[in-house]
Amino acid sequence: MRAKYLIVLAAVLLAGLLCADYTQAQLSTGVVIWRHDTNLEVDNAADFDGSSRTADEKIKEWDAQGSGMGLSMTYDLPAILSIFGEVGISQMTVRDEDVVDPNRDVNTLGMDDALYLAVGMRPNGSFPNNDNLFWSVGLTFSMITSDLDEDINVTWEYKEQTLAVDGQIGYMLRGLGIYGGLRFANYSGTLDETDTSNPVGQQVRSTEFDRDGKIDVMVGAMTSGGPVVGLVELGFIGAFTARTGISYKF
Repeated sequence: MRAKYLIVLAAVLLAGLLCADYTQAQLSTGVVIWRHDTNLEVDNAADFDGSSRTADEKIKEWDAQGSGMGLSMTYDLPAILSIFGEVGISQMTVRDEDVVDPNRDVNTLGMDDALYLAVGMRPNGSFPNNDNLFWSVGLTFSMITSDLDEDINVTWEYKEQTLAVDGQIGYMLRGLGIYGGLRFANYSGTLDETDTSNPVGQQVRSTEFDRDGKIDVMVGAMTSGGPVVGLVELGFIGAFTARTGISYKF
């Protein structure tokens, strides 16, 4: 699945580069801070011995909460295309709540800090009859892998990959752009528990997830017209996301 995402993204990036005009290209670097809170649903769950426990896990309420800070780099062809990448440190927490149990027991796994990676592209431009009215379409692939050593025998590993497509429309007024849009997120995640005290071949218990809702509503604001660019963005409905950043154009 991850390889398929990367092939699609690489093909679109290559097409954008081949069609681009490099005379107005700009490079910018900056810092970005983000947070997300996503409700999950269980696709499949297997016990240590390989038997299914999907039905038991499906009735629980699952969510993944994450935050991170990273460095960003953008290669921008104004009013044509932006190609960007991010790398940084993230922290993930995975929770489940047994809503059938009268005590509503909650299990929380706070993973250790780990690297995250995001790459993508964003074709963009303005409308012919109004230069202040702008649009953009984004394609982003992101991945996080983090783990936790519970004790000498038990370790946890959480992995998520997301391919997101979004569309935005906004209005630029005196160097400030206000925009809104929709994002479709194709997410896949796994949570593996490894217990080395079990017999060989029965040491891994795995749970596979999908997002409970795939569509997000986005609102945001960004500055323009100077070497320093700021961004604030919020997402709702399918997941709660918050993102802010600042970058400098060379």
